Amino acid sequence: MRDHRLPTIVLNDRKFRVDDLVKHGHVRVVSVDGTRVSAEILGTVEGSEMDLLVRVDRKIFRVAFKQKSENSARLVVNGNRFTARLIPLENSDLRSKVDQHEGPIIITAPMAGRIVSLKVRAGDAAAEGQSLVILEAMKMENEIASPKRGTVKQVYVQPGALVRAGDTLAVIE
Repeated sequence: MRDHRLPTIVLNDRKFRVDDLVKHGHVRVVSVDGTRVSAEILGTVEGSEMDLLVRVDRKIFRVAFKQKSENSARLVVNGNRFTARLIPLENSDLRSKVDQHEGPIIITAPMAGRIVSLKVRAGDAAAEGQSLVILEAMKMENEIASPKRGTVKQVYVQPGALVRAGDTLAVIE
């Protein structure tokens, strides 16, 4: 199984744990400290590969990379300056909220859409990163993955169902 964990990101001395969940073309859905975030690279600004327009959820940001080394960069996001560093996985002292959480986890829809298919049923074992539900949104199929290893306790949706962002899809224990 592929490891979906990414290095810890430090922005202006604040640490964020990022886990890769789904990638479709220029759109990537990640978990940042347990919160699902959808980001799409819309293109470059004035032909510069280091100056991007990025849509994060429904907001558009201009992100400029001003200086870059192996593990750090200076970023300007809509005029606000940040220093970003990466802490490789083996040196990271952060554990995700999912890793620390014991007991059931409620899997919710990260965006509004239509349930295309279910990959699990109640009672099935689920591996961390395993596809649970396929959700179609904006003409793209998005894989909703299990954030931890466990057992599917309940599935709350059926194929064809319309869901809103935040609706409960399943529970993993």
